[in-house]
Amino acid sequence: MKNINEEISNDPFLNRLISSSKEKQVESIKSLMNLLNISDKDLKEKQDKNTEQIPVDVFNKDLGCLETMVKYLKENKGFSFVEIAKILNRNSKSMWISYRNSKKKHPNKFVNIVSDNYISTNIFCDPILSKLSVQENIVLYLKDELNLGYKKISEILERDYKTIWTVYNKAKKKKKRGDKD
Repeated sequence: MKNINEEISNDPFLNRLISSSKEKQVESIKSLMNLLNISDKDLKEKQDKNTEQIPVDVFNKDLGCLETMVKYLKENKGFSFVEIAKILNRNSKSMWISYRNSKKKHPNKFVNIVSDNYISTNIFCDPILSKLSVQENIVLYLKDELNLGYKKISEILERDYKTIWTVYNKAKKKKKRGDKD
C-alpha cells in the first residue's frame, strides 16, 4: 500500500496546498487531512481505486500464486510485464518467466470469473510485506483482512490445509521480524 506521503506527493493540488500550509504552521499530514476534511477512509478508498483487484476464483492447483496473478493481469486486464511488475512490486523479467510458465501449464485464458472475494494488489506495496512470498502475502491477506479460515483459504487456493497453516504462520513470523527492523 502506498503511504500517505506518496499519495500526496503525486497530487499537484495537494502539493501546492502543503507548500502554502507550511507557512501557516500546518506540520503534519494528519492536520492537513483534518483541515481538508479528508478521512483515512476517503484516502483508503482512493488508494483502492488505484489498485487492481484479483478475483480469488482464478487460483487453481495447476498454477502457483504468482503465475496465476501474472496470467490474469496480462490476459484478462491487458497489462504489460513492466506494469505487472510495478503492480506486484517484482522484477519485470520474473513476470515474463512466470507468464511463460503459466501458459505451458494452463494455455487457456481465465473465463467466466465470478468471485465473492478479491485480493487487492496494494498488499504487495507494503515495504514489510514485500519481503514475503506472493503466496505468503495472499494467505496473510485472506486470513487477516478478509477473516477467512484456513479451510476456506485452502479451498480458494486449491492447496492442502496444512500448507496454508504453515504458510500463514511463517508469514506472521516474517512480518513480526520486519516490524522490528
